[in-house]
Amino acid sequence: MGEDHGVNRWQTAQAAEFTRALRVQLAEMQSKIAWIERQTARASNARRVALRMEATTLRRHIKEAESLIARLERDYLGRENRRPICERRPIFAKTSAEGAGGQARTLKNSVG
Repeated sequence: MGEDHGVNRWQTAQAAEFTRALRVQLAEMQSKIAWIERQTARASNARRVALRMEATTLRRHIKEAESLIARLERDYLGRENRRPICERRPIFAKTSAEGAGGQARTLKNSVG
């Protein structure tokens, strides 16, 4: 039996599942940032500083997750990063009743 030194099915399945999990985390982080932004408007100065620091950390984590998704797709799923993740079609969108302030939120994915 010959060995396949390329990407095998197991690695592809693992990359697909990790990409899916990262997208779920992205949605949660984006929702958390929106919540923080709403809280910042009515927070005290000290609380506002803490919230902004948390939002900055979340934005950094979002960029890292988007970078990981792009690498996984390129290296294991055979997809080129043609468009930034933020411009890709949504997997799901909350209705305006679910989104705070009447704004619908979407999770962007990389399937074009």
